[in-house]
Amino acid sequence: MDSLYGKKLIKGVSWVFLVNIATAFLNFVFLLYFARNLGANIMGGYASLIVALDLITAVFRFGFNQAVIKTQFDSEIYSAALFAVSAQSLLTIVVTFFVYLFISYVLMYSIDDLFIPGALLLFARIALNYSTLFYAKLEVNLEYGKIAVLKLVSSMLGIMVGYLLLVDQSGVYTLIARDFVMNFILLALIVYVAKPSFTFKIMRRSWRRIWSFSSGVWYLNLFERLSLRIDYGIIGAMLGKESLGIYFTIRSIFEGLLGFVVNPIQTVLFSFYCSLDSRIQIFLKAFRLTIIWIIVLTLFGITVSYYFGDIVLTLLLGNEFTIGVDMLYGFTIMMMSNIIYEHNKVFSMSIGRHMQFLAPRLIQIISLIAFTYPFVKYFGHMGAGMATGLGAMMLALSSNYIILRQIKAEKIKE
Repeated sequence: MDSLYGKKLIKGVSWVFLVNIATAFLNFVFLLYFARNLGANIMGGYASLIVALDLITAVFRFGFNQAVIKTQFDSEIYSAALFAVSAQSLLTIVVTFFVYLFISYVLMYSIDDLFIPGALLLFARIALNYSTLFYAKLEVNLEYGKIAVLKLVSSMLGIMVGYLLLVDQSGVYTLIARDFVMNFILLALIVYVAKPSFTFKIMRRSWRRIWSFSSGVWYLNLFERLSLRIDYGIIGAMLGKESLGIYFTIRSIFEGLLGFVVNPIQTVLFSFYCSLDSRIQIFLKAFRLTIIWIIVLTLFGITVSYYFGDIVLTLLLGNEFTIGVDMLYGFTIMMMSNIIYEHNKVFSMSIGRHMQFLAPRLIQIISLIAFTYPFVKYFGHMGAGMATGLGAMMLALSSNYIILRQIKAEKIKE
């Protein structure tokens, strides 16, 4: 059994690796192209919408697709998850609309120009939620090659639409339209390939099972979203929209590189660990290798940033963004620390102990709140990067402590 899944894992990782190279390269190139042509101010406006929407909808990230994967695509669980995602989507629309009314008519802020782009982004997010649920069937069978190809195709088409609007000088709609088209095309392709059922069959038994898993994931997703966005809000308020655009663009480059590594961890490795009977020894070997490589790569990344950071930013983004060169050190630490955390988290989820991973995220959020304001106030852009890096480092260290305690408990239970 383990051997069969191991072969599927290698095949899945190979496909994901190869196609992710193409997708990451495509997104990387056009992120740079859009940033150079739109400028820091428009990128800051887009970042403001993303951050606001993420903070509003943070409470609706339940991870129902992961419950489907955990149960190896149990039909009752899938039907319950489909109903839950539909209800979640409706609630998200209602809550976001009321937040808009509150800001416009109670706080008396004029945000009418953000209504249409914000609505388009919201519906793009809903489409992505359905896509992740529908391709859970492919994930259970470790058919990650299909998923990776569909994501590549949808990214290409979304970027094409964004490019056409950029030529037409459409401002922030360049990025909004890219996201909207990309997510809806992905949804259409996933429906065509996976052929998911659209039937609701809600049973009390299946609802209890999905909620027992997803309630824990909900806390993880909530804390994760807050930890990823709370610093944006503080930095935007302190440094302004243009500096927020610089912070967002440079960090997006690092997060794009991070996603290239984290996506296989969250998908392929999670399915692999769930399929194994004896997973502890395999994880411990991977854990040790991960720590060694992360230390080496972090030192290498900081050294490169110190000597060549300004040159690289000038070549990639233009002179307008070189003011953010001092952020590179912190973003390097952030990227490497998140790899450690994600690996630990998916193993914890595979043994049903993921609720304990609320603590590392809470520690990260507290660290960001504690570090960001004073660091930005006294060190400016460098402080923004370092606060982000230190928060992520606290996340990684605390997750190491927890996962080792969980493994010790699992060994005693055996």
